[in-house]
Amino acid sequence: MRRWQRIVREVADASGIRPDTIYGDSRTPCVCRARAEAAFRMRNELRLSFPEIGRYLDRHHTTIMAMIAKFDPNAMPGHGPYDPNVADLSGEWAI
Repeated sequence: MRRWQRIVREVADASGIRPDTIYGDSRTPCVCRARAEAAFRMRNELRLSFPEIGRYLDRHHTTIMAMIAKFDPNAMPGHGPYDPNVADLSGEWAI
């Protein structure tokens, strides 16, 4: 068993769901949270890239980025729903 598979199994066991459910299409909150935790741990413990994690979880890498940002907003500063450090540019564009 590969290390990333071990993480998925550990998260599944702790969540009380099956590993194949984490890989699947379910969007129920408990499954989404488990999937996000697995992605977060793969990123932090194994230092996998977003595309690698996406391949393992059968998701697009931008989906992986969004789920990690939602799981832990401090994990990816500037990628959450609102970043106070980004200036409002709405008035900058003249059309």
